[in-house]
Amino acid sequence: MHLADPDRAAYLAGLRPGADIDHRFTPFTHALLDALLDALRDPATGHPRLGSAWFEAATFERDAGFESATFKGDAWFRAATFERVALFESATFECADRLGPLVCVGRVNLSGAVFGAPVTLSIAARRLECRRTRWSSTAEVRLRYATVDFSHAVFE
Repeated sequence: MHLADPDRAAYLAGLRPGADIDHRFTPFTHALLDALLDALRDPATGHPRLGSAWFEAATFERDAGFESATFKGDAWFRAATFERVALFESATFECADRLGPLVCVGRVNLSGAVFGAPVTLSIAARRLECRRTRWSSTAEVRLRYATVDFSHAVFE
């Protein structure tokens, strides 16, 4: 989101829950990601709801929190870099067919996440946490460097 402050504010004010967003190559600070997710927050649930989301080659500083977010369309994180932790706890991926390939310096947390369609996860990280994660269809998990916790995960 390479916009001047007034243009950024106007863009964020125009977003609605479920909107498609394109933030390829965007460097995200914690504050900028929070502002984006706040603009997409569903008033009925209090959680962010995204349509198709393109974060290809985006960079996320400190912890990047997509907790309890719903991705109704594609969730493109191809070549995304998370400089600390990628948090997708309790997120719902309704029809995303891939997550990654992405790089995370710390850990990727998908605990409690739900995947509604066949998905391929491609992740390079120190740790992948998938406690209580639910896959409604097939999942292919491609990892580099990661230790994994699948405690209580459900593969339907």
